[in-house]
Amino acid sequence: MSDLRPSTTISIDGDDRALYVAFNDRDVAETVELAPNVFLDVDSDYEVVGVEILHASPDLLALVGSTTSPITVKALLSLFD
Repeated sequence: MSDLRPSTTISIDGDDRALYVAFNDRDVAETVELAPNVFLDVDSDYEVVGVEILHASPDLLALVGSTTSPITVKALLSLFD
């Protein structure tokens, strides 16, 4: 995970148990299902924009936090220090 850009953000929606990792702010042109409940967003050049995990485990959501404000990957990784 060390190659993630500092601008990468993680947002959660606790009500829907959804977690979204945004790698940039480009417009999403297409969403591809990678696995059940895991979706990859790509732009018009097929560059990755973000990934969404639906029905995330309560443990994962608790680790990220119950805030609706995006957090940086750096902040998330600091939880493991």
